[in-house]
Amino acid sequence: MVTSLILDAHAPDFQSRHGKAYLFRKVVNVSIGEADDRQMITGMHTVADIFCVGCGSHVGWTY
Repeated sequence: MVTSLILDAHAPDFQSRHGKAYLFRKVVNVSIGEADDRQMITGMHTVADIFCVGCGSHVGWTY
């Protein structure tokens, strides 16, 4: 199931604690979990996990 197009990606230097990551302006076919505070490289941020609506797989998180 498609969640986003690579053309929607921005911030080419974006990093996660696991390495290279992609930051998207818009995604589709996802559900959003509960928000919580997490320590990120850039400090504490309120984020929520996002999941594929088709299979339920964790596909990332959102601010």
